[in-house]
Amino acid sequence: MTGDEARALADAEPERVAELYRERAPEYRIPEQVRARHMLFQGDDAGERAAAALARLRAGEDFEALALELSEDAATREDGGDLGFFPRGRMLPGLEAVAFELGEGELSEPVETDRGVHLVRVEERQEASERSLEEVRFELARELLASDRTRDAAAEAAETFLERLQEGAAYDDEARLLGLQVDATPLIGWSDPLPPELASHPGLRGAVFGLTREARVLDRVLASGDSFDVVWLVDREEPSEEEIASQALLLQEQLEREARGRLLGLWYRRLSEELQRSGDLEVYDLYSAG
Repeated sequence: MTGDEARALADAEPERVAELYRERAPEYRIPEQVRARHMLFQGDDAGERAAAALARLRAGEDFEALALELSEDAATREDGGDLGFFPRGRMLPGLEAVAFELGEGELSEPVETDRGVHLVRVEERQEASERSLEEVRFELARELLASDRTRDAAAEAAETFLERLQEGAAYDDEARLLGLQVDATPLIGWSDPLPPELASHPGLRGAVFGLTREARVLDRVLASGDSFDVVWLVDREEPSEEEIASQALLLQEQLEREARGRLLGLWYRRLSEELQRSGDLEVYDLYSAG
């Protein structure tokens, strides 16, 4: 993938790039951050030892060297107390509040937290910022280009897979050769829900139930987003004669009830019309004004 290809996509499909940028917007917002060092003192005399260390710092001793000598925070002591860059909400509340109040190079008074007493010095500050669409458009275009190529390769693999099945290849063997994922559903009845990845395809239920042991593969690849499915009949169970007879009886009863209902409705409408014409029936609209 070349820079020219990414640039061409960004120029040809700016709205697509912008849509991906909107989806990723939180990633491009960099909150205010500070980089600080600290020393930790614990125990009953932590405050006294912190005050003594502060005096040595103000007298000109090096913070890193003193942290290595005195700090009781094993996680940062070997790095001279370096906490790295951090945004608000990540450090102990008392330590964090002081760190965001100090300017670069400033040293705090002793700060008490749940862990003990700290001395804090701010090394650097970074103001909140946001990378603009213009700054990242080529990065996003490269992602889209890679995604398109992956999708095209998947679509081509699915079509090749379907062709091989139509030529008589075995489903599992061919899928294994192509490195494709195979998922099998349980037996599905006509009224059962289809798997979610297949349910959105119109007309699929009828097509699936039209598959037979002689014609096992659906004649098209099902595409949904970046997913491509080839449907193969593993097995089917035909209803027994008793089940067919039972369902037929239920269907007959349902049709007869519906027919009786339609006949009764038709008889009532005709009788009502005849009575109205003869003057023996008057119909009032209960919902009309007055």
